[in-house]
Amino acid sequence: MTSIRRLRPAALVLAASLAFGAASRPALAQLPPEKAAQKAFDEGMKLLDQGQPAEACPKLEESQRLDPAMGTQFRLAECWEKLGRTASAWALFRQVVSEAQAAGRDDRAAHATARATALEPRLTRILIVVAPSARVPGLIVRRDGAVVDEAQWGRGVAVDPGSHLISATAPGKKTWEQEQQARSGTLEITIPGLEPGDGAPAAARPSVPVPVFNDPPPHPDAPHRSLAPGLALGGAALVGIGAGIALVAAANGKKAEAATMRARLAGADCNVPGPDCAALAATAGSAGNLSNAAFWTLLGSGVVAAGAVTYFLWPTPSAAPPADATIRVLPSVGASGVGLSAIGTF
Repeated sequence: MTSIRRLRPAALVLAASLAFGAASRPALAQLPPEKAAQKAFDEGMKLLDQGQPAEACPKLEESQRLDPAMGTQFRLAECWEKLGRTASAWALFRQVVSEAQAAGRDDRAAHATARATALEPRLTRILIVVAPSARVPGLIVRRDGAVVDEAQWGRGVAVDPGSHLISATAPGKKTWEQEQQARSGTLEITIPGLEPGDGAPAAARPSVPVPVFNDPPPHPDAPHRSLAPGLALGGAALVGIGAGIALVAAANGKKAEAATMRARLAGADCNVPGPDCAALAATAGSAGNLSNAAFWTLLGSGVVAAGAVTYFLWPTPSAAPPADATIRVLPSVGASGVGLSAIGTF
């Protein structure tokens, strides 16, 4: 059994048709490919000898996928023949013939030729006839989803017995489909002229112009909102937020400095005027002033930011805006702190 399997050609074949057998034996993935292929081949041949082709074929398919070999191809063709997949077995025997001849194995080529010849009278074929009225530009004929070349139209093509779906499509035409059971002999299927599709105009129906409704173009005097005020407000808000953060940092620094001075003067009587107590009072006062300034600056920045958002979201007025829309951002200093003021006309 091992010697049969090791007769493999250089070319890798059947990789696509046998790919679905990859998951049948997860344990084989732990072995080197050649050993896993030999193990699957031995298990498949044992099942085939026991008269269980349905279980044996997936093993042989997996072996061929892992390590393609001429001997495995031959045994797989035998297995498919026992399952009734005559066309698949016939095609695989012919593949073995080609590879055996290329490898100089005349004995193997003769054996495979005999098996393929014996299968030919039992083959089931489908003959697709395309009616002249169906031969329109862009026509595509499919058998079980695979495109049938125009060279195969009108010729019997070997298929495995069972249900087969024939379809035809063309631009501007309705899809035509027909499913038939192919059992033995040659099944002839004729594709008629395709009916016009939903998007194709009917030949007997006069065309009627369909009105097209488009949105009217914008009026040249329609109001247009300038982006400059909103961008200015947004920039002022960002500047104010930065200034507020700087003031918060400065206030925290003064608070820390005052706490250090207070710890150093622990136990001292500041009711009696002195330079150290005066310095502590000045530092604490500065920390308070900076905190107030930071609060009002951040609050003002929030108001300006809200104004920018409102400006962008406010509906465009029906009348044109003033030609000279301006805005000015000015710093303000008062008894309660410092801040920013926005003054403008819109």
